[in-house]
Amino acid sequence: QFNFSCTNAVGTPATVGVVYFVEEMIYPKDSSFSASTSMTCYNNCPDGTVIAAGTGSIYHSQDFDQQTGQQKSYSYAFDKDAYTLKEGTNSISITTKNTNLSAGQFGGSLDFGIQTGPMFDPTSVDSTTGKTYLQLLACDWNANQVCAWDANTKLPVYYTWETGWKAWNTLTSLVASDGTVLKFDQEANVKFTYPSTATTINSTATDTKYAGKVFQLQYGGFRQLWGIPGKCVGMDKGEAVACGPGTRYVPEFVIPDASEVLYSYKKSDGTSVSAATGYIKALDMEKQMQEAACGTQSLTAYTLLTSADWTAPANSTTEPTVTDPPAVIGGVVQKQ
Repeated sequence: QFNFSCTNAVGTPATVGVVYFVEEMIYPKDSSFSASTSMTCYNNCPDGTVIAAGTGSIYHSQDFDQQTGQQKSYSYAFDKDAYTLKEGTNSISITTKNTNLSAGQFGGSLDFGIQTGPMFDPTSVDSTTGKTYLQLLACDWNANQVCAWDANTKLPVYYTWETGWKAWNTLTSLVASDGTVLKFDQEANVKFTYPSTATTINSTATDTKYAGKVFQLQYGGFRQLWGIPGKCVGMDKGEAVACGPGTRYVPEFVIPDASEVLYSYKKSDGTSVSAATGYIKALDMEKQMQEAACGTQSLTAYTLLTSADWTAPANSTTEPTVTDPPAVIGGVVQKQ
């Protein structure tokens, strides 16, 4: 969570907390899971029995207890060796297209795959509050009821499972000769502070607007730096315009070469790199032409040729008469 000063905040202290989320991939044989790890699901909970049968609506209905009003939950386990989610003995896995299965009230066709709602271990304890994850989801109006829809905002950690027959629903990994699944470094968070002095590469108005401002960017690999604010410009004159048809979205500024940044990321071995120093270097640069008033220009007139100026060439050689099939085609001798 980041805390920002807010001059217009109501109450004391005058700070606003901004919570951001980090998504991590769980790989096969992940040590954070054991055979006894149980996860509870309240929303978008797939029905393992239906999936195993191969027909019907794949999600459990959202039932509520008539006496307490409490929403029913469902339990799952993650098999880290088989890399699949299970409800009992049934795998929550769909790898081939099956039109007999549907998402029912959650959307019909499964062409986009299945993604569960937040799943969590209800017995896990939050290190900040000392409460279990289930206690964190207690409703404000009744501590004995669970407000499951708060899971993705109140829980420190939760899991989702995705499966389907399309490429984007599956995980493809590199596996070493010893069977170890290879992991990759995660995307890096990059902290860039816009120069307080003139950049010369951006306009004076842009330098004034962003001088000293801090930007949280994201680096996803070679040529992949995201988070620079943008604007729309006209296709003809390149002037700033409201976004819409006939416009082009471009970065609002260019980071000068050799600008110093601080980057942080989680390495493939689980360790973290924090606030390391790096430098920005442009690989490509685009020059945008601006409209300008031109002085008087002189033109030279040229006479263009027409079809009347073309003369057919004379053929003074008599073409031979060919009676036999070609002996060679494309360098290959033909059978006679």
